[in-house]
Amino acid sequence: GIVSIVGEAGIGKSRLLQEVRGQAWERGLSLTWLEANSLEAGEAVRYGCFRGLLQCTIGAVSQADDSHVAERLRAFLGMLMPERTAEVYPYLGRVLGIPLDAETARQLERLDGESLKWQTFRVVSEWISALAERGPLVLVVEEAHWADPRSHHPRDALWAHLPGQSEDQPEYRAGRAAGGHPRG
Repeated sequence: GIVSIVGEAGIGKSRLLQEVRGQAWERGLSLTWLEANSLEAGEAVRYGCFRGLLQCTIGAVSQADDSHVAERLRAFLGMLMPERTAEVYPYLGRVLGIPLDAETARQLERLDGESLKWQTFRVVSEWISALAERGPLVLVVEEAHWADPRSHHPRDALWAHLPGQSEDQPEYRAGRAAGGHPRG
């Protein structure tokens, strides 16, 4: 299932997630826990939240050189979806900002903007679904309200298409009651 945690800055959303992660670890739960921020250096980046989640997934920090990131992505895809690596790699490589070989770049350039956007969305959905099929998956996206417009639609549509989801997503709204006391 999906739970959104929404609230004013400073209300304790990150602390709540820290506690949940700690409790899961203490209880020996096997979770894939990925975290990203929608902003990089204070600016929205194309597919920013997915870029950060993918970097976290493959263990590539944003400062790593492109060849290292490309190597990590190929190795990860070879393990997660070996039969689809060649088809999926160019789109996820583009999300990560990895330079593609000339032929692959030409293939993507032949797509009109809308087709490229939808193909990228399809591949991002496949990647996250493949991760979720391996076991419980937690995706934490900080500053999601600042995400670039290209991240909003895929994120919302992805959530709606995960198995067992309805259009109504459970949401925890943290806030303050009268007198400044936390409510929830």
